[in-house]
Amino acid sequence: MSKPAPGSWDELSNEFHAMIGQCIAAWARADDELFGIFRDCLGPYEQSAIIYYRTPGLDQRFSLTDELVRSVLPKRVKKSGGHDHPSVTAWNKAKDGYQELLAVRRRIAHHPVTIRWRPFAVGDPINTPPPSWFEIYISQHEQLREKSADIPPLRIEDLRKHLAAVERLRERLHHFYHDVLIKHDATHQPPSPPRSRG
Repeated sequence: MSKPAPGSWDELSNEFHAMIGQCIAAWARADDELFGIFRDCLGPYEQSAIIYYRTPGLDQRFSLTDELVRSVLPKRVKKSGGHDHPSVTAWNKAKDGYQELLAVRRRIAHHPVTIRWRPFAVGDPINTPPPSWFEIYISQHEQLREKSADIPPLRIEDLRKHLAAVERLRERLHHFYHDVLIKHDATHQPPSPPRSRG
């Protein structure tokens, strides 16, 4: 099989779709880190896996994990006016920006891809086609929704930035698990459940 010519539509397509695949793979790694945190907070491995993977969508998994993490970390001393424990602050930093990243992930997974090209302009070489690129766009019928009308397309530069941001999210989740949660587990003794009087 011959290799596509540099700058050809085939080469642009291969590069663009490979970047989509890398973004999806990066999310799988972030999901794996999130499960480790979830399991550490909940307990038994098998039951944790059942609950986590029966929870549809990463948005819901993040929300559920967030509740579990907050349930095991120290609470504010005062309900109002107190400061979060450093472990809670570390968790907030670890998951920072995940909702915006998930919004881009949904677009990568569900929106169509097309090729675009700049029209010929004065001064362009006669025998050379104008620059072209692939992009993920919002379909015309979805643009009828007010919220979707002004969302710009995702080009390969946007996918590269997204990939780097997801990798940073994964690293923050990894460090939170190893540097905060495991140390918290080692020093924290959960309170005994209240005994019934009888």
